[in-house]
Amino acid sequence: MDTVSSLSHHLEFARGTSHNYNLHVKEWSPLDVSLRKKPVILYVHGAIENGKIFYSLSGKGIAPYLARLGWRGFVLDRRGRGQSTPKISSSSEFTQWDEISQDLVGFSDWVAAQTHGAPQIWVNHSWGGTLVLALLARFPKVHARVGGLVFFGAKRRIREFSFEILLKINFVWNHFAGWLAQYYGFLPADVWGMGSDRETIATLKDSVNWVRSEGWVDAHDGFDYRARLPEVIPELPQLWMTGAHDHALAHPNDVKRLMQEIGLDPGTLKVIGLATGYRQDYGHIDLMTAPEAEQDHFADVKNFILALPS
Repeated sequence: MDTVSSLSHHLEFARGTSHNYNLHVKEWSPLDVSLRKKPVILYVHGAIENGKIFYSLSGKGIAPYLARLGWRGFVLDRRGRGQSTPKISSSSEFTQWDEISQDLVGFSDWVAAQTHGAPQIWVNHSWGGTLVLALLARFPKVHARVGGLVFFGAKRRIREFSFEILLKINFVWNHFAGWLAQYYGFLPADVWGMGSDRETIATLKDSVNWVRSEGWVDAHDGFDYRARLPEVIPELPQLWMTGAHDHALAHPNDVKRLMQEIGLDPGTLKVIGLATGYRQDYGHIDLMTAPEAEQDHFADVKNFILALPS
C-alpha cells in the first residue's frame, strides 16, 4: 500500500431534479507520478456486485496490483451500487440501457479528460463484460479509445446444465430474484446473501432476458448486438479468462459461446485451474479475490498489457 495511492471521485450526472445521481470512482495510482505508465485501466463489475470485487482497502486485488506496477486505474461503482448515490431502492427505475448509454459513456469520457486521452484498457468481471461489449457495439468514440480488453468470467447466455445452474440460475436468478424484486421494489441481493449489492427491477429483467434469449437485442430500441459485435470486437486486443471451478455463473463452455457469438476464437480462453498450470481451481468470485491471484493469473494480465502496441 505504501507505493500506491487511492482516491475517491464522485461523478455528478443530472437527469432532471428528481433523477440526479453520482457515480463513485476509486482511483488507484502509483504514489510516484513519474512511474505512471500508459495505458490507463477502467474496471467494471457485474450484477449484484460493486467495485470492491477489484480491490480491498488494504491494497489487495487487481486494481492495486496493477497500480503497483505503474498503471493508473479507475474502478467504477455502477449506478446505485457501492458508494454511488442514491443507493438502489424501490424508487430506482433505471435500465441497462441507461447504464450503457449514460454511465459507461460518461465514465469513459471522464477518464479520457483526466488522462489526456490515454488508451483505455477495460477490465471487466462477469456481467460487467457483457455491458462493456454492448457499449463498444454502440458508441464508436468509446471504441476508438480502447487499447485492450480483459474479461474475467464474462458470459451472456447460460446453456450448460448442472444442479448448481439449476439452483443458482434457473431458480434463484430467473425466478426467485424476480419475486423478491416485486416484493421490495428492487432486488436486495446483499440482504439475502445472493451477492454484495442490489439491482433495480428493470436491470434484473434486462439481464434475465439477455441470459434466456438466443438473440441479443436491446429492449430499449431493438438494436441487434449479435449482428454488430462481430464487426467491431475481433479487431481489439483481448484476454479472456474464467475459473476452472466456475460451474454455473461463467462455465467455460458458456464463456466460449459468448466468444463465438462476437466473432472470437473460443480456443483462446484461459481456464484458470490446476490442470492448466495455475495454483488452484478458481471459482467465479475468488478468481478476483483469492490471495494467490496476484502471483497466478493476474500476472497474465500484466503480461497482456505489456505486450500491447505502444
